[in-house]
Amino acid sequence: MVDLIAMKSAGVMDTRPYSGPHGMAIHTDGSLFVTCDKSNATLVIDPHSRRIIEAIQMPSPGRDIQSVGFARLTSNKSP
Repeated sequence: MVDLIAMKSAGVMDTRPYSGPHGMAIHTDGSLFVTCDKSNATLVIDPHSRRIIEAIQMPSPGRDIQSVGFARLTSNKSP
C-alpha cells in the first residue's frame, strides 16, 4: 500500500490464500475490488481494516478490472 500524499510505503496487505493481485477499482461505498489472476477470484476488501470482505470466484484466469461509472467490469481469458 502507498500513501499518495506522503509518497511512501503505508504497509502491506496479505491476500492469502488468494494470489496474483493486480487489477483494482474503488466502489462507491469505499470498498476495494481486487482481481487475483492466479486464484481466479475478485476480492472485495475493506481498505481501512485491510480485510477481505468477500471473494468472488471467476470461471477463468487472466482477468482485469475497470470502473465505468457505477459499474465494475472484469474481463476473463477463456481457459
